[in-house]
Amino acid sequence: MAPRLICSEGPPIMTIPLLKPLIVKPDDKVSDVAKEMKKRDISIALVLDSEGKLIGTLSDRDIVTKIVAEEKPLDTPVSEALNRDPLKGRPTWSLAKALEAMAAIGARHMVVLDDDGKPIGVLNIKDLVRHIIEDVDVQELVPAE
Repeated sequence: MAPRLICSEGPPIMTIPLLKPLIVKPDDKVSDVAKEMKKRDISIALVLDSEGKLIGTLSDRDIVTKIVAEEKPLDTPVSEALNRDPLKGRPTWSLAKALEAMAAIGARHMVVLDDDGKPIGVLNIKDLVRHIIEDVDVQELVPAE
């Protein structure tokens, strides 16, 4: 069942900075990608084909559940651990629509694609929530004494 969209209005995704994606190839070793993710302090990599189209994503969670927990070697190719159906959105989507789509499936990331289906960045749930909170007037949330 598709998530019900509660709000399609409001500021679009393109109004907040997106994470610059780590781009990897399907035949890269999981261990090499994990090291680069640690170095950059990020938790996801985008796996692209030779034409720059998204094949899938590899997250720190994918590495734990599909490699470490299954006791596969760390030199396993990314193609064996990637998520081939990551959450995708458009830069013109509202922030509310992005938040709802992420919450509906428990996603921590959304790959933002251009009109040609090529990734332009990654929306991280932490950055999205932080941006939304910064826009809320805290005094509206605190009851008057």
